[in-house]
Amino acid sequence: MTGMEQVRGLLAKLPGELEKNIGNATYNFARQVEQSLRMGALEGDGRPSTPERTRGANQIRAYRKGKLRSEVRMPQSMVYLDSARAHYVSLKHKSVSLWVRRNYGTYQKAKKSMIYGLSTGKPAGALYFTPMPFVTKSLRRVRNRLPNELRKGVRRAFQSSKR
Repeated sequence: MTGMEQVRGLLAKLPGELEKNIGNATYNFARQVEQSLRMGALEGDGRPSTPERTRGANQIRAYRKGKLRSEVRMPQSMVYLDSARAHYVSLKHKSVSLWVRRNYGTYQKAKKSMIYGLSTGKPAGALYFTPMPFVTKSLRRVRNRLPNELRKGVRRAFQSSKR
């Protein structure tokens, strides 16, 4: 086999191999993003780890959309946790009060819509909700890995098209 025949064989196989290996590289990167988002959602930020947050983090998944496309999906509740505006939530509703009791420990209900306890012992009629911006931090953590994944994909494509 001459050198020219080898080059023709390489050029014939290379496009298919590139497509396959670059698709695998993008999916591998999506898996890394998935893992980083899960860690970011569960990382300690001073808040108690709630079962709802754990369940939401476990539902973050990477999917292949096509040969060259992959995506990471997460529940809408995790998007809200990341990007909501800070706001007060009234503790008048029983479901909210039960959630506070379950996740923030014991407190005593004194008068109508007054909550004692949490950390200060002062009366509180509302809980102040602040967002937990974990998506941007998680993406910053893994964004430098994309060029390396693509490089590996191109290298694998050249190796497999030489055979």
